[in-house]
Amino acid sequence: MLLRVVAVAADEDMNYEHYFLKVVGDGSVTMESEYEHDHGSVFSRGQSVLLGHFFLQENLIDFTFKPEEGKQAAALSGTVHLI
Repeated sequence: MLLRVVAVAADEDMNYEHYFLKVVGDGSVTMESEYEHDHGSVFSRGQSVLLGHFFLQENLIDFTFKPEEGKQAAALSGTVHLI
């Protein structure tokens, strides 16, 4: 299993351009059925996604982050900008 952090493009209505996702698994997976992650986004059958945990910013001054391990997250594979 690979473990990596990726930068994902945020929606246009967000206050930031990217957010970080700690990817868990061997990379992109294709949804076999509809999936709603713990943050409320819904992914359709057939979409390619990365699964993992979002990072939360701990400190605005020194820009430290920690993974939100207790909640599952997903991001469309096509929205990944940096690996």
